Amino acid sequence: QSLEVNSTSAIIDHQLLQHNYQLNGSTNILNRILETLISFENTLIITPAKGILRKGFFLARIFAALIRIMPFKTFLFEVKDGLVTQASCLTCRILTTILKSTIYSTDLLAFTTQMVCSIFRIQTYEVCSGVVASFKDTLHFIRFNSVLSSSEMCGIFIGLNCASEITNNLNWTIPLPKRQQINQNFQTSLDRPHMLVAHFTDVHLDPFYAPGSRTDCEEPVCCRSQANLMSNLPTFSGVWGDYRKCDTPLSTVNNAIEQISRHNLSYALWTGDIPPHDIWRYTRESNVINIEKLAHILKTNFKIPVLPAVGNHEAVPINSKEISFAPPEIDESLSNSWLYEKLAFEFFPKWLARRSYDTFRRSGNYMVRMKQGFRLISLNTNYCLRLNPWILYKTIDPGDQLNFLATELLNAEKSGDKVHIIGHVPPDHRECTQPWLLNFIRIIQRFKDTILAQFYGHTHRDEFRVLYSPDEPSETIGFELIAPSITSYSGTNTAYRIYKVDQAATIIDYETFVFNLTKTYLGEMPHWISEYKAFSLFNQKQISAKILHDFLQKLERNDTLYDFYH
Repeated sequence: QSLEVNSTSAIIDHQLLQHNYQLNGSTNILNRILETLISFENTLIITPAKGILRKGFFLARIFAALIRIMPFKTFLFEVKDGLVTQASCLTCRILTTILKSTIYSTDLLAFTTQMVCSIFRIQTYEVCSGVVASFKDTLHFIRFNSVLSSSEMCGIFIGLNCASEITNNLNWTIPLPKRQQINQNFQTSLDRPHMLVAHFTDVHLDPFYAPGSRTDCEEPVCCRSQANLMSNLPTFSGVWGDYRKCDTPLSTVNNAIEQISRHNLSYALWTGDIPPHDIWRYTRESNVINIEKLAHILKTNFKIPVLPAVGNHEAVPINSKEISFAPPEIDESLSNSWLYEKLAFEFFPKWLARRSYDTFRRSGNYMVRMKQGFRLISLNTNYCLRLNPWILYKTIDPGDQLNFLATELLNAEKSGDKVHIIGHVPPDHRECTQPWLLNFIRIIQRFKDTILAQFYGHTHRDEFRVLYSPDEPSETIGFELIAPSITSYSGTNTAYRIYKVDQAATIIDYETFVFNLTKTYLGEMPHWISEYKAFSLFNQKQISAKILHDFLQKLERNDTLYDFYH
């Protein structure tokens, strides 16, 4: 297929826009689109543009060709799964070349993106226009203030193999101190009763949920009385929630929190995500209202500390999958300081110390001493996300988070304290940028004797993950426990976890509780049951990285065990 540039506009061959191509045969075409883009910009530099229509027409053709060759969902899937392909790298180079170019105004980019999004049915017009409008100011700032090249941007956004060269912005390390002398001047009594700790996550409270409403709408969230319908075959939402594209009714959130509070808890972990998935409607005001609703429910039911971690859906703006978390030094009009202030106001005066409050208000991170010999660190892991646009502005340790983590772990090590880490997004190669993740793993390995457990949410699944040494792949250095979600949005039953923790902060056991959503469709009250206990599943008296590694080996050999756990 031919791509041509003349003095009036870029003409993309008609056949290119009429046919779909297999991705493995698309790289030549993507290369030629990139060449066309550069040629067009050079033409405008030599011959001044005659108007906005010319640029808009050209951008629309470029975006249309990209979507035909590399569909948006395919591109997003490859990025989210950490898959580095020639097609995804070239697509990224085209998009970042446009982003970095000064010949297109931000208004023109926003308008063209919105139109292409709607015309090609990536989403409904309302969703497209809402998301584009919410991100316009953020991208405008990044366009004209980022020092990263187009190549570096793709090295961060897609993966290091997408960069033409590895620069200091792509290869950075956090200095780590040598192991310190432990000054433990106390002894933990293991004879004292174990602590019970609740872990709930991903509430996704939908104040507009309507029982009996349609579940087959065109938008990311259904089960609302005025959703745009997609089919002529109606399906209707249940009273307490639905397995399809529906978030959590207020009644279900109340029921779940009340159920959790019945356990004899020492404290609770909440690892983020309050608002529903109607991301195109997000405003600071709407998210504040949802935060207040959940905070009221928690304060009504709990007399014990509830320790928060910031979820990606608390932020404004948010795109189809991720968020916008600016570093702390960014102006308030674009930063999330309003979010940290609100969460701090709702959670900290009742449950957390002043030092933690001040740290949290700056970046969403904090440390709290739970008792003598035991500390908890909450990380705003949203800073690591490759789809967070602000990593294209500050890529080296965004929010100074890893430096904060290493410093707090060093202080704990000096005192002989043990540490639990909580966060929303469990760090991995799919979600996080490569340099951030490599530094995080270095920190976990360095302080593996101090960190006893990590707790996360975000996936909506009941999971655990084992972390291994990058130097010795068979050596375990830690583990992540990922709680299932309160929301049933991803086709899961509403659920939460209860951990049994001894006085030395070791996880002895955990139990997952669920209710069968199907049985509540006609209004029957949720009947909560224990789904399983880790003690019975792992057949061990405590949870450790080595024990979880051994269990993974059993899963590979035992189909019955795999089917039960899966």
